[in-house]
Amino acid sequence: MARWFGASVGVAVKDSSGLFLIVGAGGCSTFRRSCGSGRCGPTTTSHPPSTTTVRRFYEDRKAKFRERFMEWRGVHMTVGLVLSGGGAKGSFQVGALQRLYEENLFAPVISGCSVGAINGAKLAEGGQPGSQKAAFGELKSIWDGLRTDEDMFLKTPWLKELEEILENRVFSELEEELRRVEKISEQFASSDLGAIASKMPDAFEAPMRWYSFANRLLPLVPKIQGLVPDILNAHSIYTLEPMVKRLRGQDPTAPFNTAKVASSGVKLRLAVVALESGDLRWVTEAGNVTGTDGVTPHEEIPPGIPTQCQGLNNTLIQKKKEREADYQEWLKELAKDGALDSHTITQKAQVAVAKQDQEIVKLRQQLTECVAKHTAAAPLKVPLSEGILASSSIPAVFQAVLLGREHYVDGGTREIVPVQGAARAGADHVIAISASPLTASWQPWAYPATYRIPEIAKRGLDLALTEVAVTDLVPEPAVLVAPRFEVHDMMRIERGLVRINMDYGYMCAADAIGLRRRFDPSRDPLTGTPAPSTLGPPQPLPFPRRPSPPIDVHPDRAPSRLWPMSADVITKLRMVAWKLEEILHIVDTAFTVFRPLIHGYIRTTKGIIHHLVEARAAAGAPGPNASETDPWWGGWELHTGFELPLWPSAARGGYIGPGSGDPVRFVRDESSKAVYKLVGLFRHRLSTSQALSNAGAAAANAPELPANILAELPEGTPLTR
Repeated sequence: MARWFGASVGVAVKDSSGLFLIVGAGGCSTFRRSCGSGRCGPTTTSHPPSTTTVRRFYEDRKAKFRERFMEWRGVHMTVGLVLSGGGAKGSFQVGALQRLYEENLFAPVISGCSVGAINGAKLAEGGQPGSQKAAFGELKSIWDGLRTDEDMFLKTPWLKELEEILENRVFSELEEELRRVEKISEQFASSDLGAIASKMPDAFEAPMRWYSFANRLLPLVPKIQGLVPDILNAHSIYTLEPMVKRLRGQDPTAPFNTAKVASSGVKLRLAVVALESGDLRWVTEAGNVTGTDGVTPHEEIPPGIPTQCQGLNNTLIQKKKEREADYQEWLKELAKDGALDSHTITQKAQVAVAKQDQEIVKLRQQLTECVAKHTAAAPLKVPLSEGILASSSIPAVFQAVLLGREHYVDGGTREIVPVQGAARAGADHVIAISASPLTASWQPWAYPATYRIPEIAKRGLDLALTEVAVTDLVPEPAVLVAPRFEVHDMMRIERGLVRINMDYGYMCAADAIGLRRRFDPSRDPLTGTPAPSTLGPPQPLPFPRRPSPPIDVHPDRAPSRLWPMSADVITKLRMVAWKLEEILHIVDTAFTVFRPLIHGYIRTTKGIIHHLVEARAAAGAPGPNASETDPWWGGWELHTGFELPLWPSAARGGYIGPGSGDPVRFVRDESSKAVYKLVGLFRHRLSTSQALSNAGAAAANAPELPANILAELPEGTPLTR
């Protein structure tokens, strides 16, 4: 039943207690049935909010009411840890978990999907606070041992062969030739006769170059045609073979003990999605598969064909063989010279295969009905290792996993941040860690000049996944840890970036916990129980309001702004330093003339990082400590395949790292020559000669940095004195 009321438009949803909850643009309110005698205002015909909006509000309201009631009764709350998907970006979760376990976290309920399923399954081996913390130590060791993409996934054979073909130098030269032709065509279109005349000799030489390209490309054509059947028959781009070995106990260096998970007492919920039905399901710590509600066992007919259905099964097998033979014959025709331009063969083969497909679908349906008639359904139970692989199998990127009679893929397809899994397993206090940002980042691209099909497709996918992740946050987690930008993408394993992302996760988790304690000191953010200083006799209903957050005299200096900003800026500059060190390695081996310039950039960037670390500590941000932050500015970042040496220092009688040891206070823009003073997290331009004079020699001798590096620092108001 829905009614609409005046300015506070909303939908009425009846609660089990007889109350009506109003959800709408004007806010939420609660009233009884007696509200209907005209006192609520005139009705309106506005469209009602979506079912998702009502469900989000109702679930969140129930969770908050239960939380306050349990706190009033002094009941112990069950902590649930939720780990999102994100592929290689799961390194962010490891850093956040390190901070949480330093705070003595223990999660008796763990829910995850994709990489969160892998991390969560490892944590679930510990059924006690000490053993779960030890399991995290093993998980961190696994991530610390990752060096390249091949430590997590491998390319399929057809992809390797295709890359080897495309890496041939002739393709890069052909691309340059196409750009040259495009440029000449633009000049003809613009009637620039002088430019055309200057390009005439080049135009006369073009046929000879194209003849050379043709001779070099012809040997590659059969190889590309030979890959067509493999590409059309492929089920995925990559394989999870390294992870399969770990999960099945074939890799002794990083084992997963699924038997220990089943006996630990931790409730584990891994999100998976069935390709055939499209349903979201959950794999438990014992390998049981439940329905979308997380409670009802998923039942299906066990594998096997009863005797009464063997005739239909044999017919179906024969039809599949005939269809496959015709399909392979079609692919051979396509691989022949000139066949790719012929539509007759394609159309005839598609018609033949389509008829066979229809027959196969009818036979499969008849076989399904026959099996269902002669076999009783039973709850589905699978090996936990297979459930973890299914939850990690990104569609098309990795191969789907057969569990029972259906093929399953990454649960992030429908539940990226699986809060519902933890809530339905009994968690009252949810701590969620997302490996990806939960807000769409601004992309300063000029459409349509920069946007092309790959960029548009990737951007659309990012926006869709962000929306799915946000709608998953029901009920609202008590503590939510998420990055505000990406350090690396989901398919990249790079030793240095993995470590930077872990440190970023550590700072984000420390900030989230610290700010929660600051805004609500009455309860422990990791357990939801009242803090020792606030324990006392139960207070009568109605429940007291949460204490108001402290008011900062200077909003720009508020911890809620400074702490996250410091984590972001430090991480971005570490990424800059890592890229500069990669360039330095190339320079040292090929272009030594640029070595002093790159050295100077690195030293200055490290000095700014040193200054920012001190500014973060001065703002009262919780952690990390000096022993963990000193290598950020005083040492090299980690790299794959090489290590940079220490630099000789006669003044210090030995060797030092890339940082000079002193924080940078002034820096100069390399292009505009403007001088900036670093105050806290901000850079302030010295806008007058008096300001430059007052700064003295430190400003006059300020090191230079490119403008794009300085842009990573937030700009404050110019200084005139």
